[in-house]
Amino acid sequence: MIRSVYYFSPSLIRTANEIVNGLENSKIVVLVGDSGSGKTSLCKYMIETKQFEEISSNVKYFSTDIQEFDDIYENYLLIIDFLDELKPDDNCAIRKLIELSKLNKILLVSRSIDTSILPPYKLVSMPKFTDSEVLSMISRIVEQDGIELSEAQMNQI
Repeated sequence: MIRSVYYFSPSLIRTANEIVNGLENSKIVVLVGDSGSGKTSLCKYMIETKQFEEISSNVKYFSTDIQEFDDIYENYLLIIDFLDELKPDDNCAIRKLIELSKLNKILLVSRSIDTSILPPYKLVSMPKFTDSEVLSMISRIVEQDGIELSEAQMNQI
């Protein structure tokens, strides 16, 4: 059985740095990428490894509808995931985001979002992995789980 492993590749390190730098200079950062590109995993890894400590000691992760948020957050980094359905005419959710951004930093995570509805923000895109990064990820998983691959299988990958 293959266990979950997270490979923090050079391109993901650059993306993480872009997110942190964006949050240092802006109230809102929007992280976008294709479905399955690792947006959520990157955010959770960054939380787990305390990479947001320079931004805020209070980090709250949401993977829910923004209308369910409390208004009690102040001096937090709010990471709001799965906002793919946020539309320009969703005034309640937009007002909530704007209000939350006055007292907090916000990282919005989405496959796509209409950024015209947001106050000033920094946009960060998930990277495309290089061939060497993909090979390195596979090698780490194979090594971690004790799987033996033939030279032909490695060449095929």
